[in-house]
Amino acid sequence: MQEEHRKWDRERWEKEEKERREQEEEARKRASIAWVGLEPGHCLRYRLKEYTATLSHVPLGVDAIEQCWNKSIEIHGRQWLPSQCEDQGLCGRVTGHWQVDMNELSCTPTWGYPTDKGCVESGIRRYENRLENLQDLSDWPIICRTAPTNIGGTWYEGPTSCEHWGNEIWGIWLINDDACR
Repeated sequence: MQEEHRKWDRERWEKEEKERREQEEEARKRASIAWVGLEPGHCLRYRLKEYTATLSHVPLGVDAIEQCWNKSIEIHGRQWLPSQCEDQGLCGRVTGHWQVDMNELSCTPTWGYPTDKGCVESGIRRYENRLENLQDLSDWPIICRTAPTNIGGTWYEGPTSCEHWGNEIWGIWLINDDACR
């Protein structure tokens, strides 16, 4: 009976040791997974830029999408988890997407001084303002619609509409004004 218990103990120990080695090997493989090719993309809105990178060194048999969701990357000195993981359909190739809202000066233009264009209809006053320091004109529609400003002491999250006049982007605010009768 004692011999049988020693045999069971030995088998249990061998099984535990094998599991421990397998876990260590799995951890070693996962430790080599890394993000490569971090690229800034376009502005998604005011102060928000998209970044992308590709997940690299994913071992066979490891779920690359799962690894993507759990693998952070450093952008502007801070760790970020992806907001989207995209399977490229090529041998486990996965692209991560991040929406970064800090230190994104290229997505943070400023408004000039608003120009009062007067009353445009009963109860409505029109203001126009030029968007300044816009880095990438291809992003102008979304940046303009989401760029906040203060007009006459009231904070607005964005203009009523935006226009591209010549080489300039303008915001138009149609504001309720009881003086417009």
